[in-house]
Amino acid sequence: MTELIVKSGTQAKHKITQAILKEALDREQKMLQSALVRTKENLNRFETLYKTDSANFFAKYQRGETYDRNDYVDWADEYQIFKNIQNQLDCLGNIVLCK
Repeated sequence: MTELIVKSGTQAKHKITQAILKEALDREQKMLQSALVRTKENLNRFETLYKTDSANFFAKYQRGETYDRNDYVDWADEYQIFKNIQNQLDCLGNIVLCK
């Protein structure tokens, strides 16, 4: 859990600041979830085409067991984006605004 402590001059400003931060965090989470859906769709296209899941492909790619084809590079990049978005969503999900 990550705690964010917000300090403001007055109680009214504190409430407004907390509301702004909560809205910004919610908006970021929605944008990341939308990006995750698009990334999953892209990964599904590769998985269907090559009949393997992305995690297995990426493990082989990292070990150098795949060809250096442009579409494999694109697939690996897409998988890294997917993992990055998941990590960001995990971090956002652990943020708690302290009162």
